[in-house]
Amino acid sequence: MAEQLEQTLLNLLVPDNDVIQQATVELKRMLQDPAVIPALCQLLSASSKPEVRQYASVLLRRKILKANQWGAVPANICQDIRQNILQVLVKEPEKSVRKSLTQLIASVGKHDLPSNRWPELFQFVNLSILNNDPAQREIGMSIVSALSAIAFEQLKPHMRPLLSLCSSALDDQQNHFVLHYAVLTMTNLIPAIGTDHLKPYQAIIPKVMNAIKTLISADVEMAVESLELLDELASCEVTILTPFVKQVIQFALEVSGNKDLDNEISMKALSFLITLTKQKKKAIVKMNLVQPILAAVFSILCDATAEDEADEDEDEEVAKTPSSVAAQVIDCMALNFPPEKFVSSLMKLVEPALSNPDQFHRRAAYLAIAVASEGCADCMRTKHLKKLLQSVYAGMADPSAEVRGSAMFALGQFSDYLQPDISKFSSELLPLLFACLAKTSHDSGMSRKDIIRTYYAVEMFCENLGRDILPYLGQLMPFLMNAVRSAPTEGKELAISAIGATASAALEDFLPYFNDVIELLKTNLVPSEDDKLDKLRTQAVDTLGILARTLGEHFRPLANDCLTLGLNLLNSTEDPDLKRSAYGLFSAISTLLKQEMSPHLGTIVGYMLESLRSVEGLKANFKDSNMEHVLHLFDNSNENEEEEIDISDEKDDFHTDVSEIKSVEVENSYSEEKEDALSSLAELASNTGSAFLPFVDEVYKEAFDLLDYPLGDVRKEAVLAVGQICLAVYTLAQDPCYPNCVTIASNMMSAIAPHLMEMVKEDENREVVMAILDTLNNLLKEIKLPFLQAIGSATPIIAVVKDAFQEKLKCQGEEEEVSEDDEQAESDSILVENGGDLLVTLAGLLGGEEFSPFFCWITS
Repeated sequence: MAEQLEQTLLNLLVPDNDVIQQATVELKRMLQDPAVIPALCQLLSASSKPEVRQYASVLLRRKILKANQWGAVPANICQDIRQNILQVLVKEPEKSVRKSLTQLIASVGKHDLPSNRWPELFQFVNLSILNNDPAQREIGMSIVSALSAIAFEQLKPHMRPLLSLCSSALDDQQNHFVLHYAVLTMTNLIPAIGTDHLKPYQAIIPKVMNAIKTLISADVEMAVESLELLDELASCEVTILTPFVKQVIQFALEVSGNKDLDNEISMKALSFLITLTKQKKKAIVKMNLVQPILAAVFSILCDATAEDEADEDEDEEVAKTPSSVAAQVIDCMALNFPPEKFVSSLMKLVEPALSNPDQFHRRAAYLAIAVASEGCADCMRTKHLKKLLQSVYAGMADPSAEVRGSAMFALGQFSDYLQPDISKFSSELLPLLFACLAKTSHDSGMSRKDIIRTYYAVEMFCENLGRDILPYLGQLMPFLMNAVRSAPTEGKELAISAIGATASAALEDFLPYFNDVIELLKTNLVPSEDDKLDKLRTQAVDTLGILARTLGEHFRPLANDCLTLGLNLLNSTEDPDLKRSAYGLFSAISTLLKQEMSPHLGTIVGYMLESLRSVEGLKANFKDSNMEHVLHLFDNSNENEEEEIDISDEKDDFHTDVSEIKSVEVENSYSEEKEDALSSLAELASNTGSAFLPFVDEVYKEAFDLLDYPLGDVRKEAVLAVGQICLAVYTLAQDPCYPNCVTIASNMMSAIAPHLMEMVKEDENREVVMAILDTLNNLLKEIKLPFLQAIGSATPIIAVVKDAFQEKLKCQGEEEEVSEDDEQAESDSILVENGGDLLVTLAGLLGGEEFSPFFCWITS
C-alpha cells in the first residue's frame, strides 16, 4: 500500500486540478483502510521525497489526533511508532519535515503521558538537551515545545524537571533555536503554573529575558514570537510577573525605542505595554512608572516620518508602524491611569512639542491629546479645554499638512468626547471648521487623510451641537449637498455622513432640506460592481436610517419603500457593511411601523440570524503550513464509526484540535455585522411587539450563545440584546392575550440572571461589564421582583457592586487592595457609577428597612 499511497500524495502536488481532485478522492478512500497507518509509518522512514515525508507525518498525526483514535490503533503498531519515530526524527535532514515530526511525537506523548506508556520519550529528551551537539539540543527542545503546546495539563506532574530542562536550555550560547523553543515552552506552560511551581518558574524569568534579548539581535520572527511570553505573563491569573514589573517595563521601553531594530519587534514591545497597562495599572502607578513610560512612548510618536504617515494613510484601521502603536499605548494609558496625574504628565510633553520646529513633533502633540481625550474627558473638558482649543486653532493653520490633519483629528475627538463644554465654543469653532471644509474640494491638493479628518471634525461637532446648529444650517447644508453632487466618490461618502450628523442635531428644522437630500441619496443607492460605490451606497442607507429616526412621522411616507430597498439589498449582496446598514435601516423603520412590519419580519429576521451564525471573516492561521491543505480530508472520515467518547475525552480533543491553529484573524466588517444584527434584532423585538413572537425563541438562543463570543464588542451587544429581548417578552406577558409569554419570560430570566452574574465577575472587557451592569439595572427597574428572584437574592448583586467599588472585578485589572488615597481612572469611575446606579435601583426595590443591612455591609 505504501507505494500506491506515495504516488497519490505526489499527485496532490501536480499543477493539474483534475489530477488533484482524483488524488483527493483516492486518498480519502485509502484513509478509511486500517492499513494506512503502517503505510504512513513506512513512508516516514523510507520515502526519498521530503514532501511525501511531510504529508505522511501530517496525515499520520491527524489519524491519531484524538485519544479514541490512538486507542483504536493495534498495540503492536503503537509500539512500533514509539520505537521508531524518535530515530526517524534524528535522521531527518529537512527542517520542515522535522517540525511535523515533532508535532506527531507530541500527539503520541500527550496520549501516553498519563499512563507512562512511553518512558523512552523523556529519556530521549533529557539526553538530547544535555548533549554537546547543538543540533541534538535543538531536537530535544523542539519536542518539549511541541508537547507543552498541546499537553500542558498532562505535563503538570513533570513540571519541576521540565522547568529544570528549560533552565538548562536557556543557557545555550550556540543554537538560537534552542533558546527559542525554551521560551516557547515557558509560554505554553503558563496555564499550568500553580502556587506549587510559582517560585521555580519565577527563578527562570531573568534567563528568559536574556534569551529574548539574544533572539532580538538574531532573528525577527523568533524574537516577535518569543515576546509573546510577556503578554501571556501579564494576563496570567497567577501573579508570576509581579516581582518583575519594573524590569520588564524597562526592557520593553528599551526594545521599542531602539531604532536599529525591525519595526515588528518594536511594535510587539509596545503592544506588551498596552497589555501590562490594562493588567498591572496599580503597580505601575505605585512604582511611579507612568511618566517614564509616557515620555518614552511620546518620543516614539515624535519619531514618525512622512513615510510612516503614508503607510498609515493606506488603512487607518491597521497599525503598521511603531508610531501608530505608540498612539494606542497613550490611548490605553489615558483609559487606565488616574486622569489628573496623567494629563499633567502628558501636557509637560505636549506643550514643548507644539512649538518644536520639527513638524512631526507638533503632529505627535496633537495626536497625543486627541487619543487621550476619551480616557481623560472629564479632566480635559473641565480644566484644560480652552487652552487645548487655542492650541488646536493654531494647528489648523499650521504650514505643515501633517500637523493640520492631526489638529483636525484632535478637534474631532474633542467634539466627540468633551461634550457639552466644547459646544460653548461653537461661535469661534464653526467658522474655522467651515473654512477648512471649503478647502476639501477635489482640486485643493489636500491629502486623503486630511479630507477625512476635516469631515470627521465637522461631523462630530455638528452631531453633538444640537439646536445650536440652526444658525449655521444655511451655510453648511448647501456646501454638503453640493459635495454629494460633484465631489469624488470618497468626498460624497463623507458629505452624506455629515448630512446625517447635521440632521440628528437639527431635528425638524432639517425639513426644508429633506426632499432635496432624499433625491440626492436616491442617486447614490444604485447597485454597482465598484467597491467604492458600494461604500457610498452603504453610507446612503445609514443616512436614510438616521433620517427615519430623526424626522419620525415626516419620514413615514417613505417607510415601505425603504423596507423594499433594504430587502433588495440583502437579496443581492454578501457585503457585510451593506448588510449591517440594511439592518440599521430596518430597526429605524420599526420605530415608525411597529407591528405593520409583520409581513416582512420573517425574511428580515432570517437574514439577521444568518449573520449571527456566520463564520465569515474568521481565518485560522495554521502552525503547520500543510495542515490546512489536508484538513478537509478528515471532515467525514469517522462518520460511519460508532464510538463512545466520554465528555472528558471530547474536551481533550478540543484542545488538541485548536493546537493546530497558530492564530485566528477576524475581519472587522464581519464582527460589526454581528453587532448590528444583534442590536437590530433587539430593537425589532421591542418595537414590533407580538409580531416578533414567532421568532423570539430562535433569536434569543442565538443571542445567548454569543454571550461567550471571543470578541468583546460582540459580547457587549449580545448582553444588551438578551436583556432587551427578555424585557420585550416580559412586557407582552403582562397582557392576558399572550399567556405563553409568562413561561417564555420566566425561562429567559432563569438563564440570563446566573449567566450575567458570572460574566460580570469573570469577563475581562470593561465595556462588556458596564453593559452587564446596565442590563441588570434595567431588568431590575422594569421587571422588579421576578428578576431579583431569578438571581436568587440581593446578596450576589451587592457582592458584585462591592467588588466594583473596591476594583476587584476581573476587568479592573490585578487583584490589589484599593486605598482611599488611590485615584481612579475615569473609565473605572464610570464602571463604579454603573454599580452605584444598580445599588440605587436595588434599594428602591427592597425598601429602606430591608436594604439597610446591605448598605452597612457594602460600606464596611
